[in-house]
Amino acid sequence: MRRRIVVSTVLLMLAVMVAVGCGIQIVLALTAERDIGRVLEARTDTVIAVARSDGSAAVALAGRVEPGVRVYDAAGSVVVDTLASSERAGADRLARVRSVRDLAPNESVRLRATPFRTPAGWHGVVVVAEPTGPYERAERYALLATVVAGAVVLLASGLLASRITSQALRPVATMADRAADWSARDVGRRFGEVPDGPELAHLATTLDGCSTGSRGPWSPSSG
Repeated sequence: MRRRIVVSTVLLMLAVMVAVGCGIQIVLALTAERDIGRVLEARTDTVIAVARSDGSAAVALAGRVEPGVRVYDAAGSVVVDTLASSERAGADRLARVRSVRDLAPNESVRLRATPFRTPAGWHGVVVVAEPTGPYERAERYALLATVVAGAVVLLASGLLASRITSQALRPVATMADRAADWSARDVGRRFGEVPDGPELAHLATTLDGCSTGSRGPWSPSSG
């Protein structure tokens, strides 16, 4: 019985920890998507603000663009380029977009293309890149922490359940041992009043009632 209780407790806690772990991963994934979007938007706004500061975006952006940016003119030609070579092919697919678009050319980077126009009438598309590696590492670390915490919780739950059930069932085992001993040595003994709670008192009354049979208390036929 104790083993069943302990196993049931551990399985219940396992289900809870799995649900919690999945919930944490979902929240982290959604948070990472939101943060990446915010970073891409902020970087795009910065590049466009610089491009609009001069009649020619090429002149305005020259030497003032951080890594991870590619700007195209209206014809789709590259004006400014600080993208990594592995990201350029994906950016070229966005060179002539007419609305904001996101693209993930591979698992390690996210691209955002935004069309814009300067006050002087120059228009083109700015593509910015944001590595996704740091966000994925944060998710992996969170998953590892959740697994470790879950293992500790399961171990603690199993030990606690084992201890509690042992303490709870110890009086029952003691009463059973006494009943067996009295059945063999002193058939007239009774438990009488048991101060350990109504459940044990009821058990004592039941065992005392079983002692009235002609074949002696707690005999197989008297149960």
